[in-house]
Amino acid sequence: AVGDVDAGTKKAQTDVKLKVKIGGTLGDKLGTGNIDKQSVSAVFRRRSGAIRHCYEKRLKVVSELNGKLRVMFTIGPAGRITNIVVQSNTTGDSALASCITSRIKEWPFPRPKGGAVTFVRTIVLTKG
Repeated sequence: AVGDVDAGTKKAQTDVKLKVKIGGTLGDKLGTGNIDKQSVSAVFRRRSGAIRHCYEKRLKVVSELNGKLRVMFTIGPAGRITNIVVQSNTTGDSALASCITSRIKEWPFPRPKGGAVTFVRTIVLTKG
């Protein structure tokens, strides 16, 4: 019985309510390619659990972690990220930024027509 109580207590401590908000717009595209911005946004919405996972993992180390990441990424002709750079990171946590960018780099995106396309995306991370 005592073991059950301890397990319940540990679960309650790790179950932090998080609010992960991904910025509303992608901003203007750069590059020669053409791609539907809505379909790129849809990939972020579908894959937001990966960003949440990175945030939850880092919150166990830095409990008051929050802020914004501005990420510039290029989608190549094959629909894969060919370059990704953190333009700004107000969280101050480089491990969080690294986790998020490595996840985004794995995602398949729609193939742009006519060449590569670059976007800037803001990811807002807050506990709530």
